[in-house]
Amino acid sequence: LEALEAIQAARYIEGRDVTARGVLVDILRGLGLEEAATLLSSANSGLVAAVASRIAMARSVLRAVGALGVPTVVAGDSSQRLIPSERLYGPFDDLLRHLHAV
Repeated sequence: LEALEAIQAARYIEGRDVTARGVLVDILRGLGLEEAATLLSSANSGLVAAVASRIAMARSVLRAVGALGVPTVVAGDSSQRLIPSERLYGPFDDLLRHLHAV
C-alpha cells in the first residue's frame, strides 16, 4: 500500500510520468524496496510477459463491461459488473452496498 501511495503521489501531486520504468525504479528505491527496483530495472522477460498479460486481461474486462476511462471499478467473479464511478466519490457505505450486491 505504501508503494501505491507513493506512485499515486508521484503521478498526481508531483506530475511525474509513472509509466516510465526509471521513475518507478526511483520510487521503489526511495521506499527501500531494492529487490523490486532491481527486478523492474532488469527488464526481466518473465516480468515483462506477466505485465503484458495482465494489461491484456484488464483491457478485455474493461471492454466487456463497457468501461471507457478511469477511475473504473469492476466487481464480481463470474459475472463482472461495472460499479458507477460516482460511487467512488460519494458515501463509502453506498460503495460497499454496490460491491456487496455483486
